[in-house]
Amino acid sequence: SKRIGVDYAAEDALLPYRFSVRGNKYVSKSKA
Repeated sequence: SKRIGVDYAAEDALLPYRFSVRGNKYVSKSKA
């Protein structure tokens, strides 16, 4: 998922440092 609020991190803002728990009711569904 896209990282929000990390513009200060320059090129590191594009790194994939995100995770989600499959089936977690608190994680939004993908629109894709």
